[in-house]
Amino acid sequence: MTKRDFFRIIIKLFGLYFFIQIIFSVFPSQTYIYFSTIDNSDKIVVIIYSLFVLFISLGILYFLIKNPDKIINFLRLDKNFDTETIDIKNIASSNLIVLGLLIMGGLLILENITYLFSNVFYKFKNNLNNTEDNNGMNLMITSLNIILGILLIAYRKNIAQKIDK
Repeated sequence: MTKRDFFRIIIKLFGLYFFIQIIFSVFPSQTYIYFSTIDNSDKIVVIIYSLFVLFISLGILYFLIKNPDKIINFLRLDKNFDTETIDIKNIASSNLIVLGLLIMGGLLILENITYLFSNVFYKFKNNLNNTEDNNGMNLMITSLNIILGILLIAYRKNIAQKIDK
């Protein structure tokens, strides 16, 4: 199996995981927001917001499933390996660490991106209604998790070298 094929499979599995997140996280939270809103003018804003989140989520899902090569090229996932193919029985510890960091970073991003959208919307809604804001900490935590996921993916090789020493 080539490195590129391996990373295509991993990215498509992330897409499948993200799809499951959309079904079990995004849709229920958007439904809850809609039914918990009392004012009809707020319901229109909630519908527009829900459609925005739905289109963004479906766009990310489509991109993960249909364009894994663009992600591989952008993140240079198939670079810095000793061989062109991945031989499972002779995998080096540093390559295993790189793979683990890639998976952890991807999961951090995919798990927290839907929560980030919801927290930003709640923050925006509370600012418009001049109500007390209780989700500032949640917004900060989800943002930090996404940043950490991006950093894990971007610097996976450097981190793996430090860990493997």
